[in-house]
Amino acid sequence: MRQAGTLKMRKQQGFVLFIVLMVMMVVALFVVAATQSYNTEQRISANDTDRKFAQSLAQAALRAGEREVYALGRENIRFSSECAGGMCTAVGSVSPPDNLRISISGSPTVAAWERMCGNVLCVERNGKRYDVGGLNQNRDSRYIIEFIKFDAETGIEVYRVTARAKGKTANTVAWAQGYVRRRQNFVGYAEG
Repeated sequence: MRQAGTLKMRKQQGFVLFIVLMVMMVVALFVVAATQSYNTEQRISANDTDRKFAQSLAQAALRAGEREVYALGRENIRFSSECAGGMCTAVGSVSPPDNLRISISGSPTVAAWERMCGNVLCVERNGKRYDVGGLNQNRDSRYIIEFIKFDAETGIEVYRVTARAKGKTANTVAWAQGYVRRRQNFVGYAEG
């Protein structure tokens, strides 16, 4: 009788080992799945943080461009198709009256923020640089200013400012755009 009991016990020990191995494999699969999920969530979080960082830099550059519009002098403001000095001719621009002393050259058919200067976006090549103070590894934000129109009845000039900023990774780019209305003695703001 003892021999039969011993054989039975040996079979049970082998079966328990098999069950333990199967449970360990299932636990290992759960650990691998949880690790992959964690890594994916971490990448998503890092990308979202970088996107928000780039967006805040673009907004800061937009505000700098708006301040520059407010400070524009009344003489010899030149807008060109190549966005020289960050001053761009808008699509469908109409020459303003001579008393504004604004000159417009070229008649582009592509929006200024999509316009290419060679093989680079004009905003990247000729846009005005907004210094972020070393926050972004020499990837300063840039902005361009476009003269949109002049309303002779109200004396209001309308400008569009477009800003582009990069995040900490090369693939993260954010844009911001706003409209500025200004009159000789009054400056108003409207964001679009």
